[in-house]
Amino acid sequence: MAERYKKLAPLEGPQWSEGSPVVIEKGALLRDGSRNQNLLQLRLRNTQDKPLKAVVLDVDMFDVTSHSLGRIHCSFLDLEAGKGASFGDDTPIWLDDQTARGFRFFVSSVVFSDGSTLGEGSEMESVGETVELAALGDLQDQFAREIALLNAKVVPQVLTTNYGPLWGCTCGAVNGTSEPACASCGLGYEQQLAIADPAYLETQAATYRDQQAELASHTAQVQKREARKKVWSFIAAGVLGVALLGGVWYAAMGRSVTYYVDAPSSSALVTYTSTFGRVVQGKVSTPWKQTVPMWKGSFISITADDAEKPRQAPALRVTVDDTEFYGLPNESEVFTSIYGTCP
Repeated sequence: MAERYKKLAPLEGPQWSEGSPVVIEKGALLRDGSRNQNLLQLRLRNTQDKPLKAVVLDVDMFDVTSHSLGRIHCSFLDLEAGKGASFGDDTPIWLDDQTARGFRFFVSSVVFSDGSTLGEGSEMESVGETVELAALGDLQDQFAREIALLNAKVVPQVLTTNYGPLWGCTCGAVNGTSEPACASCGLGYEQQLAIADPAYLETQAATYRDQQAELASHTAQVQKREARKKVWSFIAAGVLGVALLGGVWYAAMGRSVTYYVDAPSSSALVTYTSTFGRVVQGKVSTPWKQTVPMWKGSFISITADDAEKPRQAPALRVTVDDTEFYGLPNESEVFTSIYGTCP
């Protein structure tokens, strides 16, 4: 099914006249396929402190040859538009002449919430062109991340632009130059200009790429480590199964097994796995040791991570009676492990 509204042309904007309390932020000439009639859709914004109750615009129309087609009036009534509030999007301006392609806007009158009025009449003119985000090229995503750090609720629509008497926020709102922050989203003008600087964005984007690469590497190591733990769990289960099925039992030889862990920081994370299952020792203060009885021939696996410095492998050794065994760091030196059977 075809869409009901077709955009025929955007309107030049933002448009404003000096001293006016309202600005036309954006607009478009649309075709309503259901009614077979053209219309204007405008978004206006209150740029001053007093709330607006009503705004009346005069619109001069012109055809493609700039021939005048007359003037129409449009009213935006029953408003509660405080400072920074937008309005007009849901009020279609129906055009009697379907050949109209050019428009000039005049603020005929403004009624404030306190009953005071303001008569205008001067033509609203473009204060500059909106700068699209595409102007940043490959840095668009980094700009969006920087904006999210300032206000996660703001989705950038355009680049922050200085229009002289006005300035345009990245959220799409237009503000007076006397406003240090956007009345709509609260983002500061100077803040936005600073993070839109290409040199700054290049530096931040490079940092972000490095962080993502480090995160991916660390994630891969964690996954590899977990895969190894699963393998050893299966081996342990197999050893136990063979022992049970074969009726072979290792005699309890009274072995005394002591684990020693010394991390670069003051604590470590220790995981102990034996023939009888995995036990997570958890976070321990270092240097740390623990002595437990063990059967001869039992499977042993000890893994130690530094709890505060996850990329520094702690020292790990196991003493069985008077014989010492030293753990080796894994390939990335993220953790240390010892595994084998109790002699």
